[in-house]
Amino acid sequence: MSLTKTVAGVLSITFPRMEAVMTATGAFGFYAGLNLIAWGMIFCFVRETKQLTLEELDQVFSVPTKQFIGHELTVWLPYFVKRYIFRRKIMKPPGIIEKEEKVDELIHEE
Repeated sequence: MSLTKTVAGVLSITFPRMEAVMTATGAFGFYAGLNLIAWGMIFCFVRETKQLTLEELDQVFSVPTKQFIGHELTVWLPYFVKRYIFRRKIMKPPGIIEKEEKVDELIHEE
């Protein structure tokens, strides 16, 4: 909540000056560009931790950043484009780590 109010304050302070210099379209385009940059950084650097156990979290953060970014760009980005832009119904690709349930299933099968 505090971050939202801070960003809204910065926006309300900077927008009138930017509108005078760049026009409204230029100012909104600038903010849209900042949002695209932020989306790219979040996509590449923020790791998914939803519904993971502590052991799985340890696996997630043990993967080197270079390998994680490579996985995001070569596996998840094509999936995202095909699934949400081209609206194809395709299978979700495997994650960079194996889920604990799958590992348990493999152990119990042997």
